[in-house]
Amino acid sequence: MRIFSESEIAMRHSRLRQRLDGCDAFISFSFFNSYYLSGVPIIGWGRPTLVVLPASGDPVIISAAGERSRVARYSPIEDIRTYTDMNRPNVDSAVALAAEVINERGIKNIAFDADMAPWATVDLLRGQIPGVQFRNMSRQLDDLKVIYSPEELELLRAATKICDYGMERFIELASVGRSELAVAGEAGTAMSLFGAKELPDTEIRIQCYSQQGLRTLEPHTSAKGTPIEPGILMCVVIETYAWNYQAAVERTVAFGTISDDAERLYQAIISAHRRAIETVAPGTTLSEVDRVARDVFFKSGFEYVPSGSGCGRGLLTEHEGRVDQMNLRPYNNAKLRPEMVFTVEPFAVAEGIGAPRHCDMVRVTNSGHEVISRARAGYIRIS
Repeated sequence: MRIFSESEIAMRHSRLRQRLDGCDAFISFSFFNSYYLSGVPIIGWGRPTLVVLPASGDPVIISAAGERSRVARYSPIEDIRTYTDMNRPNVDSAVALAAEVINERGIKNIAFDADMAPWATVDLLRGQIPGVQFRNMSRQLDDLKVIYSPEELELLRAATKICDYGMERFIELASVGRSELAVAGEAGTAMSLFGAKELPDTEIRIQCYSQQGLRTLEPHTSAKGTPIEPGILMCVVIETYAWNYQAAVERTVAFGTISDDAERLYQAIISAHRRAIETVAPGTTLSEVDRVARDVFFKSGFEYVPSGSGCGRGLLTEHEGRVDQMNLRPYNNAKLRPEMVFTVEPFAVAEGIGAPRHCDMVRVTNSGHEVISRARAGYIRIS
């Protein structure tokens, strides 16, 4: 059974073709865009997967020979061209096959995902197809990707459900004196067992970690083996990928009695998170959602808010895939549209305390919003 239906992939192709604006084809270089256009997630490990979508005619997928069975299983694209490790570097082989397709089809104007394409790879292709014009159409593709289809939403809901389960398990397992890493490991194992039971036919990856106290100033780190200390705020981070669609749920947790300043920060986190979510509705700008959260922190006496209040989820990892059109930022005056999905996760930096946060998956509906996450929110204290 395929990850996405043939009609879903055909719909994506049709909508992108309508945006080609005179170009003869679109070629995707990045993992996420190739996945979006082919329906098959191929993690490269140095072996690129490219998709060539002509303005008319059959699309082509170019991938390593070892991935042929996976491509055939999950992608409706029938023209599969593969390369091996035997003759030359993998990038050179993939680009040579792309040049072959471009010459075969008489393509003279190429649109491509320049925002996420390795420049050296694009330059290598240019050298093999002299006279062909290139145009960056990342924005046009991103404009499609920010609106999630029912099939994509199903994956996000599944991933969020596993995140919620992991968060509840972490909170149940955590206590003063226990190792952060041990708690994260046990919660992660519980998530894996839950995912295997609920979604046995779905490829799942999970991440479960936390930072306590001042380590919350380093949000993109992992858990350590140090014991949980009393009197601190901890940020618990749960992320799940269902067929490489990512969901995230995060919670601030108080351990024991915390200082008055930490209490004030915690209440601001809860209020900023809640009020930002309440602001989400079609037609509202992403900057307005961010502003509402910032105002809560400013009025609570926390004036250093260096990060935005959330970002689009789904097709992304820590390393690539973020679409700026779904970033909750002061500069982003794009309007919210139904079926956008992003996290709302505002936080401020508090000297001597840290920068923990609450984070939920939020979907824009026709009349307002839906909080997809179901894990407990608000004030969470473990004595």
